[in-house]
Amino acid sequence: MEQPPSYQDATKRVDWLELAAPYVSFADYPRLCLVCKRFYKQFAPRLWHDPLTAALKLGLVQEYDYEWYFRFIMKHLKNTRSETRDLVATLDFRGFPLHVPRMPVEFDNIDINQTMRMLPAVLPRLRYVLLDGHPDMDASQLVTSRNGGLETQFYGPLVLGISGCQVQHAPWFLESGYLANLVYLDVSHVQFSLEHVIFQGKLSPRALPHLRVLKARGPKLDDMSTITLLQAFKRQLWGLDLSGSKITDRAILTMPETSFPALSFRTGVVHFDVEGMLFFESESGDGTYGRYAFIQESPWSDTFRHPQRHLADAPTYTESAAHEMPRQPRGRRLDGRGKIRVDSADEIKSTLAGTSVNNSLLADNVYELDICRDHDGITHLYLNDTQISADTLGRLIRESAGQLERLECDITKIILPPVNGANPPLPLWLTRNPRLYGAIGMAHFFRPVWSSDLQVLRIHHSFVTQLVSLVDTNLPVKTNLWLAETFLHPRVELAYPEAFVPDMNPRLRSLTLTGIPRYSTGPLIDKLIAFLNLASSQERAIQDAESSRLGPSTLLGLRHIHLEFGPALSSSPPRDDIIEVDLDAEDFGLEPEDFSFFAESGGWVGVSSPTSPAATHEPPPASGISEASAKGVVVNSTWIEFEPLQTRQPQHCREPAAESGRRLQTYPYSETEREYVPFIGTWNGGKRFMHPVWIGSGCVSGQGQALDEYMRNLANPLLRTRIEPASPSHVAAGVPPGKFVFADAWAAILIPPEMRMPRQTRVDGMRDVLSAIRAHRVQTRTVYEEAKAAATRRGEAMVRLGAPHMHYTGRVEISFEATESEGD
Repeated sequence: MEQPPSYQDATKRVDWLELAAPYVSFADYPRLCLVCKRFYKQFAPRLWHDPLTAALKLGLVQEYDYEWYFRFIMKHLKNTRSETRDLVATLDFRGFPLHVPRMPVEFDNIDINQTMRMLPAVLPRLRYVLLDGHPDMDASQLVTSRNGGLETQFYGPLVLGISGCQVQHAPWFLESGYLANLVYLDVSHVQFSLEHVIFQGKLSPRALPHLRVLKARGPKLDDMSTITLLQAFKRQLWGLDLSGSKITDRAILTMPETSFPALSFRTGVVHFDVEGMLFFESESGDGTYGRYAFIQESPWSDTFRHPQRHLADAPTYTESAAHEMPRQPRGRRLDGRGKIRVDSADEIKSTLAGTSVNNSLLADNVYELDICRDHDGITHLYLNDTQISADTLGRLIRESAGQLERLECDITKIILPPVNGANPPLPLWLTRNPRLYGAIGMAHFFRPVWSSDLQVLRIHHSFVTQLVSLVDTNLPVKTNLWLAETFLHPRVELAYPEAFVPDMNPRLRSLTLTGIPRYSTGPLIDKLIAFLNLASSQERAIQDAESSRLGPSTLLGLRHIHLEFGPALSSSPPRDDIIEVDLDAEDFGLEPEDFSFFAESGGWVGVSSPTSPAATHEPPPASGISEASAKGVVVNSTWIEFEPLQTRQPQHCREPAAESGRRLQTYPYSETEREYVPFIGTWNGGKRFMHPVWIGSGCVSGQGQALDEYMRNLANPLLRTRIEPASPSHVAAGVPPGKFVFADAWAAILIPPEMRMPRQTRVDGMRDVLSAIRAHRVQTRTVYEEAKAAATRRGEAMVRLGAPHMHYTGRVEISFEATESEGD
């Protein structure tokens, strides 16, 4: 939480000039500094705090112009009073060109890094050095030698950003005493070996005892180096960015033990009526799920409609008589209304620098600020563009203490169980390695009962839309989208019917949905629009709660929705090494309804409908296909044969029609009349445990399709190797609450019985998602503006949010892959 002002600061008389200064044009600062000492005291710190940015604002620096910088460092600073040089706290090179051009003759023998070596001496109070994106700059030149006199300077940088620097930095520069005060360090995409620095102990608490935020994006880190880093810093860091690294599930699963708080931030019975509570099994779990845990729901908690769901937590009271505000008690969650703590370089610099007028923040009391304190572990975690699985992300949240305030993980792999003894289990159509990505069946992990402090979340769009991403490099992108939406989306809704809605976690402020396809057959558009409408309904509920009571403050709710779309689909041909095959059924002499694929022997196998004989003639080779006939197709020198089969059901859930409506005769129903079977497993050092696992009644009629598929899947012994507690999604699909299910048997429901290639006309007829979202926003805004105008005419101070206009008044931001964003 933010530090309140001292009594003296709160009661002192404020100079009117101090109040007016932030509203004065920056271009007037140099002239105002010449008025008098009083004006100089107000405007000189603002002008000199960041001279490079000031020069850009004042137009002193032209494009690709480093001459001004060289003159400033080499000449002007030498003739500047030490009191004035002490005002310089920041050197931000990010607005300057990336490469240093050829300099005038007078500076021809001076390298940019020579000026780096001079900075600690000429700017002794330099606290923020941002070299990000400049490949030629060497931050190690800030310290000329390991035992040089410059390291004895009283002040050292608090913020250092060298992301993208391609110079081989001296291996010992992070051990320098000059950098020992660092609070923020960005070493993303650097040229030098981060692994070597970590293994040698140079990036460690011993060298950087005050470090709180570490950015290490890029492919430099792998599992071993990341584990070593986590074990070294333990709970010292509260912000960690590992996006784009080579880490896998192995490194992620070490975080709870090494880098998360020991005390839980979850509230237990305190908020049971509104949120439910957790029940942990004491001595049972497995390597995939972790320690088994259930959500024990109250009569209200699983409806997300409790009348008090939008009320903020009561404030914290202590018996401390100290004048200063006590730090946030460990193990107590945030109240849900406070300012979001940010960990970007700009925000941290802004917080540490204050108003650029009060230099008291340059003293040791800077470490009393919230962002410089020990938060007992990581609260801001970035795992974008990594190779972790959805199962591991879920386990990470379960094994956290509920302390995560910001979590970004834009893509997670969905690992399906093998159903025929082969892995992967999905039919492999025209490639042997199709991939599925998404965040399905985990909405409940982001409820306050699990994620007590979560405020900002970035995650795959299936978290809301239940539409997974299918990646098959041998198929056109649009075909992948059509297949995922037509065949996989219904299976996700079947197995995991619970998607995230705003009132699942009213404490969440910002939600970013990534990888949204640009085209849809309709369901994706409907889900996104429905989510925006639910966000509008949440606004109305919060508005009603605020106006109907004088008691506790209300939560802010979801105020920012960011939709990240994938790239626009190009009509250009695919890469030369991939043959794009348009498998329209007409190319094979088959009607579309007679052409399907399903799981059989671990590969894609085409079938003819049992009611329609397979074609016996061979059509001419289709465009884009090496060789095709009614018997099969050659793709990338591989012959894929079409085999006629007797049924369209996948083998793992096939059941004779004569058994329909009666109890299944396959195992386990052939061995027991009960709805439970015992499962014996080992956990935590080989300790054995036994749990009864729910298998259903065995009757495939009248219990819901998901349960039918689950019961059929149990006949496969490969799907009975591990168990998991029934989640809210399982319960919504028909599983009794508080019971165990066979995890793989349930996950296998995602495998579609068949997948048919679409006609090209169907693919071409997919709708533009972005246009539909924009049209919805324009329509709701128009109705909202009309309602506002009508309220004004009636003399009403405000218009009711939500229905009937359903316009979401929070910020909706839209961005595209590798492009800038737009908002409304």
